[in-house]
Amino acid sequence: SCSMDLECLDVLSGCRNIHDLSFRSRKYGDKFAEKLSTVLPEFRTLRKFEFCCASLTAAGAASLASGLQECATITEINFSDNNLQDEGIRHVAEIFPKLQNLLSVTLGRNNASLKAARCLVEKMTFCLNVQQIHADGNKELTVTFLQSSDVNSRKTNPERAVSLLNQKWNKPGMQKFAKSLTKCPPLSVLNLSGGQWDEEALKTLTQFVPKLTITEKITLNGSCTSVEGLVVLTALLSECPSVSDLQIRLQNPVEASVGFAEGKPGSEMSKTLSLSCCNLLPNDLERVWKSLGPSPDLAVLDLSSNRLGDKGLKKLLDVLSHFKKVQRVNVSENGVSVDGAVLLAAALCSSYTLCNVHISDGGKGQVLLQLRPDSSDNKHQTKAFRMKSSSVLPPDVTKICKRLTRCRSGLELEFSKCTFGEKAIGNLLKVLPDMSTLQRLDVSSSVTMVTEALSLIRCLTDNQRVTCVEFSPQTESFIMFDGVKAEEVKCRLTGFCFRDVASLKRLLEILQQDQLISYLDLSDNQLEDEGVKFLIDSLPKLHISSCINLSYNRLSRQGLMGVATTLSTCPDVSNVEASLGEEKRCLIWFRRQDESGKSLRISNGSLERDHLISLAEIVSRCPSLTRLVLKNNTLQWEWMETFIRVLTCSQRGLTVSVEESWIGSEEAVSLAHRCLQLNKNISTLRIHQTGLQLSLMNSELTSVRREEAIPAESATAIVSLGDRIQLPLVEGFTHQFPQLTELDFSTDRLGVEFLSSLLPSLPNLTSLSVGIKERTPAVVEELSQILLQTTSIQRLNLSGHSISDAAAQSLTELFPRLRSIGLSCCVWSEDGGLQLIRALRRSKRLEELCLDAALQLKENSWECLAEALGNMTSIQSLKLDGWRMNDGGIQQLIKLIPGWKQLKKISLSKNVISDASGEKLLDALKSCSLLEELHLSSNFLGDLTAASMSLVLPSMTRLAVLDVSVNRFGKDGSVSLAKAVRSLTNLRKIHLTSVGTSELSVVAASLGKCPFIQDVG
Repeated sequence: SCSMDLECLDVLSGCRNIHDLSFRSRKYGDKFAEKLSTVLPEFRTLRKFEFCCASLTAAGAASLASGLQECATITEINFSDNNLQDEGIRHVAEIFPKLQNLLSVTLGRNNASLKAARCLVEKMTFCLNVQQIHADGNKELTVTFLQSSDVNSRKTNPERAVSLLNQKWNKPGMQKFAKSLTKCPPLSVLNLSGGQWDEEALKTLTQFVPKLTITEKITLNGSCTSVEGLVVLTALLSECPSVSDLQIRLQNPVEASVGFAEGKPGSEMSKTLSLSCCNLLPNDLERVWKSLGPSPDLAVLDLSSNRLGDKGLKKLLDVLSHFKKVQRVNVSENGVSVDGAVLLAAALCSSYTLCNVHISDGGKGQVLLQLRPDSSDNKHQTKAFRMKSSSVLPPDVTKICKRLTRCRSGLELEFSKCTFGEKAIGNLLKVLPDMSTLQRLDVSSSVTMVTEALSLIRCLTDNQRVTCVEFSPQTESFIMFDGVKAEEVKCRLTGFCFRDVASLKRLLEILQQDQLISYLDLSDNQLEDEGVKFLIDSLPKLHISSCINLSYNRLSRQGLMGVATTLSTCPDVSNVEASLGEEKRCLIWFRRQDESGKSLRISNGSLERDHLISLAEIVSRCPSLTRLVLKNNTLQWEWMETFIRVLTCSQRGLTVSVEESWIGSEEAVSLAHRCLQLNKNISTLRIHQTGLQLSLMNSELTSVRREEAIPAESATAIVSLGDRIQLPLVEGFTHQFPQLTELDFSTDRLGVEFLSSLLPSLPNLTSLSVGIKERTPAVVEELSQILLQTTSIQRLNLSGHSISDAAAQSLTELFPRLRSIGLSCCVWSEDGGLQLIRALRRSKRLEELCLDAALQLKENSWECLAEALGNMTSIQSLKLDGWRMNDGGIQQLIKLIPGWKQLKKISLSKNVISDASGEKLLDALKSCSLLEELHLSSNFLGDLTAASMSLVLPSMTRLAVLDVSVNRFGKDGSVSLAKAVRSLTNLRKIHLTSVGTSELSVVAASLGKCPFIQDVG
């Protein structure tokens, strides 16, 4: 707090270990500085020196500088708030090269002019460790330095910067300053924001910019405040090859920056010009174009938030062809009207490079143009005109669309989130037939009322190129067009309210034209029973080739029965699926060329006795009905007895499946026996845990039986009972049904003694799945001897068992007569496993093979299996999970696949299949047109495989299950998967867990095209 006298300096000189030395007082002047300068060399460890808020002038600064130059360890110097002026600052700058450890020097508030800052800039030429010079008016002036290690390092490119803020610039001053900059080492940033500028000073700067070496940008915020200045700066884009980006804003806050592209040749540089919020008028554009030169290399042009209007937009479009490299133009918020939108529509058709136009709020909001540079052949390029969030009047529709009729490229037209009137839609429909290249009309979130949807759907009668119509208030709404007359049309109207029968009648009148409809989706339209009845009464007049979706339409049980009657009232209906559970499904399928019988499936319908009698009547009136499935309908035992008693069938036969939660093993056996008593037409019955399946064939006798027991020798039985099975129940059942052909005990734990006594009593048994209490090698050895005596068995599943070498030898004798073999997760020795695999070479009749998780196998086991697979020309189902066959094994398998014409299911999970091999595998599978299930989880599949799927899977029209979980697909792969899934109209199950990318929204969206999808994991 006390100032030091001159005599004290003599004492101070003895303190040679001082690190920081600070003098702050107006009493300290040049005389004190002169004395101090003689002492300073004594401080060999001095790091920080302050002489601020004092009365120092240039003379005192010269004295202190002479002393400080001897302090080699000094890192910080502060001379702020003195009276050094330009000359004193020059003295301080002279010692910079001599102080190699210097990090910062503070020189603010010293009555200095711009000349002092220029002096410091000149020092950068000789003193390479100067990193930054920062000045803000007269208040701040600091110099920061690089550490010596950074200066000498070849790996580091020092980022130097000069920042002179709030200065008063004129032409002479700028000339001197700019000349100094030309001698500087490369600067990353030059900031000259604020202060006072005139147009001549700005022009002088731009003349020197090509001579400067700047790697990042020049910031000139507040320097350019007029259109004249804007034009001056714009010239930099054409006159300075290294300038890549120019951004100017004339409204508060006023901003300007010039960006540079370091090291890029001009031919590779993407240049941007942003003149947003500059109050530009149409006439100003001519000055901007002139400043840019005859052939500007702009890639991006932003003219948003100005006052250009339609006139300015026209001036832009007139010169757009001169912008050879431009890719994006932003003319948003310029007061463009619908007339401007018409101009853009005309330009889209006439320009070879303009490919996309985006407009919102009728032109007052967003106006974006996208271009394809140097695209001389635009006939094969799709163009798009998109208008969003606009009120579209009838004349506007006519003007825009008439301009677009001249487009010779493929065209997408969008009026999303727009307000249409009835007359505007009418005008749109009138001009659509003339738009010969139109591929898609998007009206998403614009069609929100039934009347609007019905007006637009009239395009089906007016335009023969329509291939797809989809309208929904909640999701996408669009119309797709083909280049030629469409053979079939897909029609989807969902999420509307059709409570008015008149609206539904109007829709059906449109659909009853000559156009063939492949798929009609009227789900979630609140049709209720009345609307659905009106629709199904009109089915004979509709031309539908595939399916009608009536799900989520508030059907009652009576309405559901009405849908079921279509099987008898409409000859072309082949399948009906209905559910009143959470899914509320209601699907009506139409006959395909390869289909002969009809089917009805009802689930979660809470049916009662009268409904079952009605179903029996439907069956009697529909001789072609061959399959009836009733699942979880809360049926009672007595109702089922009544239903079975009155049930009849044609000569083609009928399969009835009933599944209820209360049906256990004992109930199933009792119910099966009762069914045989009630209906003599039962030829085959199948019991599977909680379900009962009956196959009926017509006979010449009456279908009603007396209550007394009837022998069951004529009925074939197939049984799969639960895991709590009682042995007396099995014995009693087999006694009642000696014609049993299939037994599934895979979930039960029976003793081998029981099986040894049971199997000889079943001479017609063809299929056996076995679970044993004790899974020891001896058990399978004993069982295999029994199986050798049971000559009728053709399908055998011993998965999970332990197989000894002796048992393996016995089993190999069975293989030639087996059609199905299940040895999944079995335990065997290397020799035993190899013995079984070699024996497969004699299994030429094999239709199903499950050999998952193959453990303890010799190295040549796969080669043996591949050889065996080559003989299996009748194979329908193949499961080889966990073999880790990698690319070599897959290549062998690929050679065999084209010969498997009957293949319906293949599972190759956990096989270390690479992306390249996956691509080839999919290409090979295209010959398997009957494929229904494809499992490829836990491999290394990626985008190549997904791309192949998008090409191959559309040809697999029967594919119902697809599992590609735990793979390595990327964003492009998800797009390809979506394309593949979109074509799988029979898909019921898809698993995509951990596929490598989280961007699966596009795949999820494509599942909307799969009407039968039930399981997504």
